[in-house]
Amino acid sequence: MSSKGYIDIHNHLFPPVDDGPEEIEETLLALEKFVEYGFEKIVFTPHINPSFQEERKNSLSLSVENFQSEIEKIPIKFYISCEYLLEPGIFRIIEKEEIITLTPDSRFFLVEMWVPFVDQALKIFMEKCLSKNYFPVIAHPERNQPLERIKKMKEFGYKIQVNIGSIFGLYGDEVRRNALTLLKEGLADCIGTDAHDYGFSKELKNYMEKLMEEIGEKEFRRLFINGPAEIMK
Repeated sequence: MSSKGYIDIHNHLFPPVDDGPEEIEETLLALEKFVEYGFEKIVFTPHINPSFQEERKNSLSLSVENFQSEIEKIPIKFYISCEYLLEPGIFRIIEKEEIITLTPDSRFFLVEMWVPFVDQALKIFMEKCLSKNYFPVIAHPERNQPLERIKKMKEFGYKIQVNIGSIFGLYGDEVRRNALTLLKEGLADCIGTDAHDYGFSKELKNYMEKLMEEIGEKEFRRLFINGPAEIMK
């Protein structure tokens, strides 16, 4: 793939604060692959439970202090954000305007929902976000939300991020069908890698090439460049 400018807004490659690499060496190897495949920007998104945000931020800050200079040697622009779990504690940090957005200039943030929420709850959460000028991006809803619920999210204004691994069956056939439906119906705003290790990074090029063949270059660029860029503004 000769194109450049790809953006990944969802991965767990920042060490060692998450369920990704334990050592910086693996992170650097993975990032070298990302650069090889045409990525120019990446947002590290370690998991954060909102109820324990301060503790998590402290450990993350220490890791940044230890490893930032090493990562800066790789020719890729990087940002450090998080993937929130949607649980009651998130309302407190929204109210206090302490949400960690995808970039310092963005008002979008990544959040995962591991249980289906009724329509009213989705509406209330969106209204709370909008009251503080925040905009949620739902991480891989194809993995844990019914299709009709995802469509309702779009109606309420949520952004949808699909995992590339979902498209190729890494999480099972049902998730794959959901992901393909989201792509077919134009409901996905961007695709994220959700990469956790160097092993996945080695396979990423193959997935990207297959996906470009299936959906065409224009749609591929929307999902890997234009969509993420809009979210990062």
